[in-house]
Formats: sequence, structure tokens, C-alpha cells
Amino acid sequence: MQKSSFLFLLILIGISLLGLFDLYAIPPAPGATVRFLGLGAFFLICVSLVIGPLAVLWPSAFGSIVESRRAVGISAFVFAALHSFIVLSFGLNWNFEVILSFFSFQLALPALVILLALALTSSDWVVRKLGFAKWQALHRLVYLAFVLLLGHFLIQATYGGKQLNLAEMALVMLGALTVLLQVAGFVAFRRKKEAGKAAQTSKN
Repeated sequence: MQKSSFLFLLILIGISLLGLFDLYAIPPAPGATVRFLGLGAFFLICVSLVIGPLAVLWPSAFGSIVESRRAVGISAFVFAALHSFIVLSFGLNWNFEVILSFFSFQLALPALVILLALALTSSDWVVRKLGFAKWQALHRLVYLAFVLLLGHFLIQATYGGKQLNLAEMALVMLGALTVLLQVAGFVAFRRKKEAGKAAQTSKN
């Protein structure tokens, strides 16, 4: 089995487990479909963010799955868009006065806009039109979206003094792992870049 296929198999298993844990939580979780889509969106954005650091830290093992980030990121947007549409349509009846009165939603809306922008520009054609430097700068907004979604997730999961269920606890750990891998990947990338410059200087 190719590594990219194995990655998507793991993603499918992960999302299925999230749905099962959340659906059969004790007591049963209200709005299970909406919650599943929200948890799935956060799970997918975490997966899309850990692929890069894994490829930097262990290139021989994970370098071949870097191209999968695009599909995973677009999937995260689809889950987030469906989650938001159901909440805004059936839960809040598109009442933006109510929506903007909750800090949790104030975090989620800009994150959704960022994910939309990233999904719309996730093609080779856009990279050629914008130029790689501008495209890369735009797509670095994914880190801001991650922070906003993490805040939204934590507020919603603990609203009213609720305790985290198994799915939510797993996502908290995944979120923490995502942050740690980003830091480790950045440090490793900088070291490799500096070593390359030093090697080039010594040749000259």
C-alpha cells in the first residue's frame, strides 16, 4: 500500500472513531451531526499541519505524503463549511447579531473565511498566477486559522462547565501534538537551512 493511501486510511479511521465516540458519549451528545462535522474539521486541519513537520523531521518516512496536504486541507474546509452552514441556518437562523455576540463564533467566522480562501487557491494554476512567494504567504494563514479553531473548539467543548468526552480529549492531545511538531519542524528546517548556507560558504 502506498504511503499516501495509508495516510487516507488512517484519516478515515480517525474520523470514524471521532463520530463513534461523540455519538455514543454518555450522556448522548446533542446535535451529534453538527458536533461530528466540527470535530472532523479540527481533526483534518491538525492532520494537514502535521504532515509538513513530519516530512522535515523524517523525510525518508514521510516525504512522499507531502502532496496529500492539499486534499486534507480542502477536506477540512468542507467539514468546517458544512458544520457552519448547519449551525448558522438551523441553530441561529442567520441572526448575525446573536452570532457576533458570542466570542466562540467570533473566532470561528474568520477561520472559516481563511479556510475558504485557502481552498479556492489550492491549485497549481493559482500558484502560477500568484507566484510561489505570494501563494506561500497566503497559505501561511492556515496557522492563524488553526489557532482560531483551537480556541473555538475549546470554548465550545467546555461551555457551561461540560467535561470533555473521549473524542474531545483525543483532539486536545492532537492539537498539542500539532503545536509541538510545528515547533520541532521549524527548528529542524532552520538548522538544515543554516547548515546548507555554511556548506555553500565553505565551498566558496
